[in-house]
Amino acid sequence: MHKLPVFSTLVQAMAVFGLHLGKLVKWALIPLFAGLGPVGLTIGLAAWQDALGKGFNLWLVPVAVAVIFAIQTMIPFAIRVNQLAVLGRVEKTGYLEMIFSGQSFRYLGYGCIVALIMAGGIVLAIAPAVVLGSGVLQLGASRSMLPWAVGVSVILSIWFFILTIPFNLVYPAVAVEREPSLMKAYHLGSGNKARLFFCVLLATVLFGALTLAAEMLPNLFLRDPESPWRLVFLPVQLFLSLFNHVTSQTVPAVAYRILSGLPDPAAPERPAGHPGQEQAPGAGPRPRADAPGQGDAGPAPERGNSSRED
Repeated sequence: MHKLPVFSTLVQAMAVFGLHLGKLVKWALIPLFAGLGPVGLTIGLAAWQDALGKGFNLWLVPVAVAVIFAIQTMIPFAIRVNQLAVLGRVEKTGYLEMIFSGQSFRYLGYGCIVALIMAGGIVLAIAPAVVLGSGVLQLGASRSMLPWAVGVSVILSIWFFILTIPFNLVYPAVAVEREPSLMKAYHLGSGNKARLFFCVLLATVLFGALTLAAEMLPNLFLRDPESPWRLVFLPVQLFLSLFNHVTSQTVPAVAYRILSGLPDPAAPERPAGHPGQEQAPGAGPRPRADAPGQGDAGPAPERGNSSRED
C-alpha cells in the first residue's frame, strides 16, 4: 500500500495549475460563455416577464434547463483537469464533443452519488444539535445540553467527512479509466483517509486565506467602497478563484495517481531500463487501442477519435 505524502500531494496539485495555465484559461472560457451565457439570458427573460420570486411558473423552466446545461458544460473542464493531473495530457477529443459524451454523464452520475452520500451523512451528524435546538424533545435541560450536542455534531461531521473522503477518488478514475468503479476508488484511498483529509483541509485553509487577502487588498489603497478603481483588483480575484477551483480537483487526482503507483508526468523521464513505480492492481489509466504495443487492447474509446485538444 502506498502512503500518501500530504505536503507533496498539495504542491504537485498546485503545480498543475502553473504548468498548464494557458490551456486551463482557454478551456475555462467555453463553459463561461456557452454555459453561463444561456443562464443569464433566461434569467433576464424571466425578470423581464416579472416571473422571478413568484413561485413556480413556466418562465422558470428555461432557467432550469439552462442551469443544467451550464453544469454539463463544466464537466469536460473537470475531466481534462483530472487527466492533466494524472497523465500530464488530455485525450484527443474536442471540448464540445465531450459535453454530452458517456464519460461526462458518468462523471455527473458519480458526482450525484457522492454528493448524496455526503449530504446524508451530514444530515445525520447535525441531527442531535437540530433536535435539541428546535425543542422537539421538550427536555427541561435542552438548552444546557445544546453546546454538547453541537460539539457532538461537529465531531460526527468531521468523522463522516474523513470516512467518506476516498469516494472523491472516483472523479480521476472516471477521467482516465475505461471502467471506473466507486468502490474500487474508495478501496484505493481507504488506507489514507486521514492524509486525504489533511490534503483537502490544507488546500481549503490556504485558498481561504488567499481569497480573504485578495478581498482586503483594495481596502489598503482605496477608502471609498464604491470606487470604480476597485475593478483593477478584479483580475487578481478571478485568478485566485480559478486557481482554487482547479486545485480542488487536482488534489484528489494527484492523490489517485500516487496511490495508483503512477509516475509523475511533470518529473524528468527516467532512462530506459530504470525501475519505475509499481502500479496498484486495477488502478491507472485505461489502455488505448492506438498505444504502442496495445494492438489487441480492444476498440477505441467511445468519445471519438478527433485529434483536437480544445
